[in-house]
Parts: sequence; C-alpha cells; structure tokens
Amino acid sequence: MSVSLPFALNPVMFESLPYDPFRDFVPVGLISSIPNILVVHSSFPAQNVAEFVAYARANPGKMTVAHTGIGAITHLSGELLYDITGIEVTTVAYPGSTPAHADVLSGRVSAMFDSSMLPHIEAGRVRALGVTSAKRLELLPNIPTIAEQGFPGYDAAAFYGLVAPRETPSDVVAKISADLRTVLALPEVRARMRETTFIPGDTTSETFAAFIRQEANQWGDLVKRRNIRPG
Repeated sequence: MSVSLPFALNPVMFESLPYDPFRDFVPVGLISSIPNILVVHSSFPAQNVAEFVAYARANPGKMTVAHTGIGAITHLSGELLYDITGIEVTTVAYPGSTPAHADVLSGRVSAMFDSSMLPHIEAGRVRALGVTSAKRLELLPNIPTIAEQGFPGYDAAAFYGLVAPRETPSDVVAKISADLRTVLALPEVRARMRETTFIPGDTTSETFAAFIRQEANQWGDLVKRRNIRPG
C-alpha cells in the first residue's frame, strides 16, 4: 500500500482512526521525498525568505498564503516557518492545487509553499524564494534552502512510501524493499525524477520505519504547538 505524510500524522490530527499506522502495518520502503518551494507572485516585494519574513512582521496578518488543506504539506511547510519566526499571516485553504495556483498567479494571494510550480518559476510568473528541504534541488541549484537563509533547522517535505499489513512475512517485506531500492536506483528512473522535485528514496524496511516515526514526531509536535485541527 502506498502511503504519504497523513499516514503518520493522522493519529495526532484525529481523535479516533480505524487503524494504527505503527501497530497494523510494517514499513517497506521510501519511494520519494518531495520538497516544496516557497513562491510569491512576481510583484511581491520580497526577494528572499528573510525579506518575506520581514514583510510579514511589518504587516501582521495582511500577507495571504495559499495551501491545499489543513494538515497538507503545503500547509505545514508554512506553519513550520511561522512557528520558527513568530510571524502572522492569513492562510487560505483551497480544494486543490489548481485553484490555489490560479490565485497565486493572478496575485490574489501573495505566496504558496508548493512543489509543482516549476513551469511558472521558469516563466517568471512567480518568484522562488527558498526550498523547504535541507538540501538544494538539482533542478534549481541557485535557489537556496530556507534553512541556509538564516533559519537553521527548517526542513519540510512530503513523502511517498510503501507499507504492508503487519502479518506480511518478513522475508516478503525484505524482498519487496530490496526490489524497490533496485528500481529507484535505475538511471532512467532517477533521470525522470530529476525532471520534477521528487527525490528518490533509498531505505530498508528498518530505516523507513525510523523515518516514519521521525516524521510523526516532528509534525505531531508542530500540530500540537500550533493547535492545528482538521477543517
């Protein structure tokens, strides 16, 4: 079964679930992590993340930031920056990336944390201020990470991975995990991923289990600090 960030985060976001991600499933492997890029409309005055934060501090609550739903990585990437800096913005939830993109491109909202606006960045319709992951993207080597722009420790990305039912035999899990690593190491697969913001995974079942725990802890702590609740 393919899973993403909500798989690890939902136990914190919701009071009751029909499953326990750590009791009922065994991790198989990480398929990819997907960093976001903080983008602003081309007319927005900030040229980097420090100026973005400074503008928000000078205009508390007036900056609008689009996202694709409470608890989505497009939302949490922003919440992590707001938590680190103490800035106040007005977040605007959209039912998907298409309407959110439309309002960022028109300037109706100021900014968005997103992974799928590369064509608009290249065309100059939006400005990329920073990458949310710990390392720069190969596609955008000149765009620094948010962390290296004066916000150490900032690191946010979505992920996709595989899990199996807990009763799956361990040798089957190990075989699928090894096969996944083999596929993700293929040059043609890595080349295709490099055309996007997807970063290929390379984990065993055990290291992916640790990764999921880390994600659950990091984002769970943020959700509690920020008192984030499902919309």
